Amino acid sequence: MNYDELRELLFDASYCVIDFLPRQVPAGSGGKYFAVEKYFSEHPRIDALYQSFAGIALKLGCYYGLALYDPAGDAWIDNPQPELLARRIEECAFPGKERYVQLLFPGEGAMLELNGGDLYMTLYAPSEELRETAEKLAGAEGLFLREPGDCI
Repeated sequence: MNYDELRELLFDASYCVIDFLPRQVPAGSGGKYFAVEKYFSEHPRIDALYQSFAGIALKLGCYYGLALYDPAGDAWIDNPQPELLARRIEECAFPGKERYVQLLFPGEGAMLELNGGDLYMTLYAPSEELRETAEKLAGAEGLFLREPGDCI
């Protein structure tokens, strides 16, 4: 199976998110979430969050083979250089362009995705080991790995 086919399959797979909040904000919270979301979506806070996301992705690459999707060339880059991967993730924080990062873990049959401006990353079809590793790395960055039932 090629990377494009794997990516398409993974969109229907189970997933978890790496988020700045540990659980879903309850309905009726008086709109506090939206004010906090706006606060964290502004520079320099979103820059720091995306640097944390880059740190998690880079560290996961120490344990698992990676393939980064390059939408400009409509191609996959196997085991991208750390600077390229970090730059692609950090660029997602800048407004004005549709930006995203899709990072496959082909040996694991899993994918990490970040859409520009989001305050979370989605981890599709993680094995138990990958999930545990991502959870530890997220915690080290002050972030949380949440199961789908806890998604906003």
